[in-house]
Amino acid sequence: MPNSKLEIADLAVAIAASSVTPKHEKLIATLRSFERMKNARLATTRDGYSLVKRMVLNSDGTVVHEDHEAWFGEQLAADGGDAARTYERRRAPDISCRTAA
Repeated sequence: MPNSKLEIADLAVAIAASSVTPKHEKLIATLRSFERMKNARLATTRDGYSLVKRMVLNSDGTVVHEDHEAWFGEQLAADGGDAARTYERRRAPDISCRTAA
């Protein structure tokens, strides 16, 4: 995942002053109070991989499922837990996972 450095005056100060809340609502509101961060979304990363939930879409853009993790679980269950079968069945290029806009 590429990283970009964004310089915004007073951003660090505002974040430091933001109180801790469940699901980080106040942090997100603080970030979005800055014009250049108005579409900010909070995501966790581990070892370079994003943990933000993604939608599953068909090639025509139709939403198949709102949560890629739940969708993968359902697909795996449909194949009796056989990951190789699920991979072969679902590797078609008509499905993609994207973050919500």
